Amino acid sequence: MSPLDFISLDLPEPVLRGIRDVGFVATTPIQEGTLPLALKGKDVAGGQSQTGTGTTAAFLIAMNTPRSRSSP
Repeated sequence: MSPLDFISLDLPEPVLRGIRDVGFVATTPIQEGTLPLALKGKDVAGGQSQTGTGTTAAFLIAMNTPRSRSSP
């Protein structure tokens, strides 16, 4: 299975720009498994992964996406 491309997550442009600016292109397995659910408002507290696999980025993307959508 290929990694999910961040563009396919329908993220606001400011969030996508931040993702590109840090050099991310495609999701890691933990991001692929949690981001689609988190972006729909689902609880994904059970997601676990090793350090350095994108868990913090997944949290920050999910947290900042609704804020970016509501900003002018």
